[in-house]
Amino acid sequence: MNSIKIIKFDFSDIELYQRSIAIRREVFVDEQNVSEELEMSDDGNDVRYFLLFENEKEVATARYRETDF
Repeated sequence: MNSIKIIKFDFSDIELYQRSIAIRREVFVDEQNVSEELEMSDDGNDVRYFLLFENEKEVATARYRETDF
């Protein structure tokens, strides 16, 4: 049976942030040719991040921040 876990973290958790960036680079920069500058431009203290783990391995990530839109 698969074990699924989601962890919420912020910019100050360097280890989880780096793991999240690795997924974002692979998916958006490498596979979808989004510039790294654009993909990482919204990062900072006002952003909340999430990592999804399946069987103790990170497999997905998301980030959330409030905007004026």
